[in-house]
Amino acid sequence: MKLKSNKPLAKLALQENGSKKDQQALFRQKKPKYIKQIIIDGKNQLDKVNPEFDKYVFKVFDRETLQECSKRGGYFDNKIVSFEKPYGEQLKKDCIIISKFIHSKCLKVKQLQVILPELDIHHNQQIDVDDETIQKLFTSIQEVSTSGKLEHLELDFKSWKKCTEASIKNIADCLYSVFQQSPHLTHFSINLNNWKDVTDIGACQLSESLQMKTNFKSLIHLNLSLEGWNQCTSIASEKLINSLIELSEKAQNLETFKFSLWNWGKCNDKSCELISQLMQTLSDECKKLQQIDFNFFGWTKCTDQGLQDLCMGVTSLFQSLNGILNFNLNISGWRGITQRGINLISNTFKDCLFNLQPYLVDANITFSKSDKVLTICSKYLRARFMARMQFMAFYKFLEWQVNSPTQVSQDLYIDTLNQMKEPQQEKVKEIENSKVQLKAQVKMPAYIKNQEQKNNQKPQLKNMKF
Repeated sequence: MKLKSNKPLAKLALQENGSKKDQQALFRQKKPKYIKQIIIDGKNQLDKVNPEFDKYVFKVFDRETLQECSKRGGYFDNKIVSFEKPYGEQLKKDCIIISKFIHSKCLKVKQLQVILPELDIHHNQQIDVDDETIQKLFTSIQEVSTSGKLEHLELDFKSWKKCTEASIKNIADCLYSVFQQSPHLTHFSINLNNWKDVTDIGACQLSESLQMKTNFKSLIHLNLSLEGWNQCTSIASEKLINSLIELSEKAQNLETFKFSLWNWGKCNDKSCELISQLMQTLSDECKKLQQIDFNFFGWTKCTDQGLQDLCMGVTSLFQSLNGILNFNLNISGWRGITQRGINLISNTFKDCLFNLQPYLVDANITFSKSDKVLTICSKYLRARFMARMQFMAFYKFLEWQVNSPTQVSQDLYIDTLNQMKEPQQEKVKEIENSKVQLKAQVKMPAYIKNQEQKNNQKPQLKNMKF
């Protein structure tokens, strides 16, 4: 197995039980395809629109511009089309124009992105999108799925505060159609943060749409963000979590899983128990997971018992999955946690991060008690992560050198070893101690033994100057 020096250390996260072909495939991954895109932010860009582009990003939605683009028939088939506008003025008008354009020219796109959030919470302009506008927009999105070519769907409608249960019903119907008629869907992301008028009825309708599809094997990235649904109770959260448990049982190829119920203040220990079951299901079914992100800020009714269930779920994740690269968990604002809970979460996560995940690149577990914030992943922990990763890189280098049909030069070995040795005394000791243990398992090349013997030779007294 040939190890290239320009491969990132993250690709050393090989599955211990995987076949040799699977391990070699990680080192032969193709580079991501270069995407040629054009940003259409005015009429002056219309002359540059041609079928050579892979991605078309619309940042202006006036009727004349989109009508002119509509004359270019077939340009958008099997391409990426994105509608982006990071502020909330005239969103109702924009949504109507976008829905008509999607209906006329974007029914055969491969990737569709509609990103229309209200990012400025102090903006004086009120969001004017209503339930009728939502229905028109999602009817057009639903028509896109009928082609069976949709692979990527990203929707961001943050802070559309006027939307109610009727809007959620339209969204749920659209998602049901997308999941049923898009067999090649690999990426699904939806952001409905701060829809404050949604109640348990809307949350239950949304959860039912996630349970309909019989097969999620093509799904690789999943992001479900429902932050700030203050009126929803623990019943709604239990429905959503149960639907994700069923989904994860069918999505064995998931690599990214993000789930946010930020500021759902009515969640309780039962919700924590179900989250633990969700983590257990992910650890059993989704062996390819690399990035996990949970945000449960503001679950004020959770106690030490719920935290204990959560710790059990995280432990099962780290014990079963050995390819996790990024892990984030936010449980700030859990007011029912005592000092016993603080000690429990600290000890649990430190043990998991130190001993169970040698390939972890980034991990953040945030917990706050009143004004006191405890962040478990400190610089010291990150230094330990890097030391473990460097040691595994060194081990793979030795393994490759022994099994390689052609020997590499001594300079390459020395350069590689010098890059791994950092001035921190702790890291150097860890690598040196690991080398001693490896000698019984890996046959060292002759020139490496000679190099070590030279380094260990005692200086002769006659050559020393006093």
